[in-house]
Amino acid sequence: MARGRSKSLVKQVASEVPAYTRNSDDNESTDSRSIHNPTLPKGQSHHVVNTSPERGRSKSFNVGVNVKEAVAQVMPTYPFTDDEKDQLWMKCLDTFNYNAVLDSHHIDNVNDYSDDLVLSFQTDCNMNVSHIESLMRENEFMISSLNDLRLRYDKVSRETSDFATQATELLLKQNELVAKAQQMEHVLKIFEPLERMSKKLVSSGNSIVRTGRINTMLVQLQECLEFLESHNNYKDSEVYIIRYRQCMTRGLTLVRNFLIENIKKKGDEAVSKIQNSNLKSLSWDIILYSEFASELSKEPEVSSFPTLIRQIVQQSSSHKEYQGLVIDVLSQYFNSRKQLVYRSIDQNKPLGDLEGLILHCQKTISWFKKALEKEYNLFIKYFPFELWDADLQLLFTAELSSFYKDLLEPLYDDVRNRVLREQNIGELCKLTNLLTAYFEFDDDTSVASTVIDAKIEYGELFEPMLSISQSRLIFRIQNYIDNKLTKYKPKAEDLRLGRRRSSGKQRGRDDSIFDEFEDNLFPEAYTPVGKALTILSNIYDLISSIVFDDMAHYIVHSCIGMLKNSALPLAKSHLGSSDAKLFYFKNLMILRTQLNNFDTQYVRNETSLDFTSGITELIKTLRSGELRVKVNEIGGLFELVRKSAPQVINNLIDANRETETELSNIVTEWVTETANTICGSLMDEKLSLKDALVTFNDAIIMQLPKIHSQVKAFVDENDIIKFLVDQVSKVIFSTYEQFYSGLEQKVMTNKIKPEDMSDVMEPDAFFNFLNDTISGIFQAEEDEHITLNDNILDELEESPDKLVDEKA
Repeated sequence: MARGRSKSLVKQVASEVPAYTRNSDDNESTDSRSIHNPTLPKGQSHHVVNTSPERGRSKSFNVGVNVKEAVAQVMPTYPFTDDEKDQLWMKCLDTFNYNAVLDSHHIDNVNDYSDDLVLSFQTDCNMNVSHIESLMRENEFMISSLNDLRLRYDKVSRETSDFATQATELLLKQNELVAKAQQMEHVLKIFEPLERMSKKLVSSGNSIVRTGRINTMLVQLQECLEFLESHNNYKDSEVYIIRYRQCMTRGLTLVRNFLIENIKKKGDEAVSKIQNSNLKSLSWDIILYSEFASELSKEPEVSSFPTLIRQIVQQSSSHKEYQGLVIDVLSQYFNSRKQLVYRSIDQNKPLGDLEGLILHCQKTISWFKKALEKEYNLFIKYFPFELWDADLQLLFTAELSSFYKDLLEPLYDDVRNRVLREQNIGELCKLTNLLTAYFEFDDDTSVASTVIDAKIEYGELFEPMLSISQSRLIFRIQNYIDNKLTKYKPKAEDLRLGRRRSSGKQRGRDDSIFDEFEDNLFPEAYTPVGKALTILSNIYDLISSIVFDDMAHYIVHSCIGMLKNSALPLAKSHLGSSDAKLFYFKNLMILRTQLNNFDTQYVRNETSLDFTSGITELIKTLRSGELRVKVNEIGGLFELVRKSAPQVINNLIDANRETETELSNIVTEWVTETANTICGSLMDEKLSLKDALVTFNDAIIMQLPKIHSQVKAFVDENDIIKFLVDQVSKVIFSTYEQFYSGLEQKVMTNKIKPEDMSDVMEPDAFFNFLNDTISGIFQAEEDEHITLNDNILDELEESPDKLVDEKA
């Protein structure tokens, strides 16, 4: 609801207008009455007929007035009477929700005011209305003007858009024409310089290379070739590609010839300076390396050796045919350097004719390594291949490695001659160990990879020397095994093993087996066996696993043959059968232990020819009388010759299985022989039962300690000693069980009297007796190792006092 204003005449007039009555003053004008027409009688309120729900209003005339119910009346017809007009006006006024007609009281109040104010207000209102109407006309004019302007603007916008479209098309055409013009200019630059560059390359010679202009020309040729190869739709593009490629080849050939002449010139200057054979080592280094490097630094950058060789290398990366030019330059460089280095080797390499193999090889290898490092440092200054592509690096690395091998040919020859003259296996092992420091071994290949070096891979370079050393070492070992150890004639001194070996005297040095190999890491073993195992231990890390396993099987097989054919018969003649078997057992145990330490995986395959099988087949044929039949048959003679031919036999030598078999056999033989010695009285039929049992019991009591001492003299491990004694006891108990069963059968057949069985122990009792005897032997051995505690008596004296104190 709007807030009222104080002293507002307009509002007061609008809200409190009095109504004219019918009985008003006659002097009142008709116009003024018509304004408030229809009028209500004075004191009578205006009656409002409203169909909506009744609600209270402030200053409403119907408050306190009796409201009559509206009665439907008939709509009057024109012309209206005064009553009908009043009635119609009443109906019209009743439709408003505010008082549109003033009562007489309010009219009187209004009439009290001067009419000038009202008329002035009316005039102002009329002026405002006219002003507003003028504003409305101006607004309508402005709106029409704006509409006109908008139409014109739309027209201009359309024209501008069309103009912009046409201008854009023209700009695009202009840019396209400009691009075509530039492209034509670029294309013309591609085709125009062909004749000019062809003439320069033909007529200029080395001057164009010496001044460095060849670099710009080669770059331009490369750009022309790349453009033509990417735009092969141009007319005669193939012809131009061929001609430009010829120019490129001609330019690179000029660079190659210039570089080769440069290398030859420097090489000839160095050769002329080293004609004097009295040069010192420092002078050689200055001429061969320092002067070459200093001359390279004096060359201009555009025509320097690395810059020019880079031009050929860059082209060879995309066109393999240019690699021949690079190889030509490298070949000339390497040939020139080899000529100089070979002279330096002849003059400065270490001479060690009187030195040993290892010392001489160490000095020589060290000298050559320094020479290779100097060559590498000089090479990367001329050919900085580490900055180029990976494929080119591989090419230069391969050529450089071949160059190194050529430089090391004198070293290869020197080491080869030294190795071939060397007879000592120990020296060959040391040399092989020295060379294997540059290698890492793998299970599948002899040389799997080289030791990583920042500059040079010495492993690949020293591989020929290593192969020579390994081959010579294996040959000398086989020769040493076959001609020295296998043919060695043992002496009684070789049988003194373990506690039996004398410590005061040693063997004389006149034995041939000490000439080639002096070391013996297994003095407790048979001398040839100990030396063979020492050789295996020394070459364990020096050769590949396949070759080592083959050598291990061969050497162990040879050791078993040496023990059986030479050492065992001598041991039987000097030590007796039982000690000889223990001597053989001791050496077999050493062989098996070392084989387990070596962890061999491969089996040796030995191929041989068997001539006896064919002869045996021929003899069988002769004896059976089938010779005539076979000869008369078609193809019978050929069949007879085929069967009589020698056969190829492939034998697989497994040293592990062979050693286990020999150990099992010798243990069985020794146990059987020892048990039969103790149980001999039980088998002797000449003795009475009582004497046989007494002799048998005495043998157990007396012989078992001797057997224990006998085994202990050869074997140091307590577990093996207990195993052997236990095996002997088992055989003894088994023999006694058989003996007791035979006595029971004799009793049943009345061959002996039952009373005679009273002195015979039952098997269970004999088992306890035998077990107690063996336990006593081992217990006595343990008691020997028990040390007396000197403070035990003092502790016993103090213990009662402690007990008394504790009780107190």
